[in-house]
Amino acid sequence: MKNLWILMSYGFGFLALCFAAESVSRGEEATIEVKTVCAGQAPHGWIKTNDSWNPTTCGKPTSIEYNVWTIEKYRHRRSGSEIRACAGPVPEGWVMINSSWNPSACGHPGSPTQNMMVIRRINQD
Repeated sequence: MKNLWILMSYGFGFLALCFAAESVSRGEEATIEVKTVCAGQAPHGWIKTNDSWNPTTCGKPTSIEYNVWTIEKYRHRRSGSEIRACAGPVPEGWVMINSSWNPSACGHPGSPTQNMMVIRRINQD
């Protein structure tokens, strides 16, 4: 009953926190590490998941140039994990299970091209 009172007091944000804490206690993945970097600066163990233009950083391009990358850490993900990423080399220990076109991501192609992929972890390092 105490947990129900806390949920009612703090709302659904608390519910999400409880589920995240439960996932950690059962040894499941609870966090996904994502960050932005200048284009071409993804460290080992990270994969590009999107790109964007920002004229105030990373060379400060004055015309549209996708100079900022969104990247996600894949290195320590568990077997069976999936990541939707920009099409490109598939990391060792992963397989591509799907590809698709998204005109508003990963190079922002104006005509249909397979610029996105979904990859799945098949084994650990």
